[in-house]
Amino acid sequence: MKREILFRGKRIDNGEWVYGDLMQKPSGQKYIHTSPCWNEVIPETVGQYTGVKDKNGIRIFEWDIYHKRDKNIKCKVVWNDSGLMGKQIGTYGSYEGLTYWINYIEVIGNIHDNQN
Repeated sequence: MKREILFRGKRIDNGEWVYGDLMQKPSGQKYIHTSPCWNEVIPETVGQYTGVKDKNGIRIFEWDIYHKRDKNIKCKVVWNDSGLMGKQIGTYGSYEGLTYWINYIEVIGNIHDNQN
């Protein structure tokens, strides 16, 4: 199965999310390509698509916040040694694979727009 490589980031000029290919200049500026143009984005908002969707068919990106079963326990998607994983918010460790829980995960936001 071919994995979809996709990034998202918030545009510097208007704060809207854009999705596409990522380019970074040596200066640290980051751009997301949305045909036919390159959009400069806020570097801290850039996140990679995990390759999986939540139970509602929503793509899960790095920095997304989700819950599963218990709505009081929230996780955010972060890079860990072995790839993009869920990390329970408010804990030191507690990483989990996304594909194991995919039928229960529901994206509820991201760390840049909200933490609810």
